[in-house]
Amino acid sequence: GTTWTPLGVGSKIATGWELTGLSLPSNGMVRARGRVPSGWYNGSSGLIEQVVPYPFPIVTNPTLTGLTATGATVGGTVEVGFGVAITERGIVFAKTEENADPQIGGADVTKLVSPGGFGTFTVNLTGLDLTTDYTFKAYATNVNGTAYSSKATLSTPSHPIVTERT
Repeated sequence: GTTWTPLGVGSKIATGWELTGLSLPSNGMVRARGRVPSGWYNGSSGLIEQVVPYPFPIVTNPTLTGLTATGATVGGTVEVGFGVAITERGIVFAKTEENADPQIGGADVTKLVSPGGFGTFTVNLTGLDLTTDYTFKAYATNVNGTAYSSKATLSTPSHPIVTERT
């Protein structure tokens, strides 16, 4: 079975509850329990419980390099996984007008996988439309779930980029 260790009592804050000063192992599950003020909720004992696995990967620094008329090189950084292996990492992107917050499985979202685990990575976006805004995020997945970087945007030019040979 699972052994649960009490970690302390939370303090009420403006956005919910907070428990500080914790010393947690590198991975596991956190269980939060509470009771509704009247002691009963929806015909039950009033006990509310949430169990959440942790940790998720930390993904940062969405990057954009090498923008062309119909492509770009984008990437991110998987900083840490707290000892939990990364099972997949990559980029999700979409036309901003169709999905301004792309996530895996979201409407009109394309996912490009980059091999590897921790560290900085890039992928090449190809076949982009001219004069179009795109939003992208880096992501990483471990056994506990998927985490995303902040979102970034790119805009393709209105015409092909021509360079002169010298």
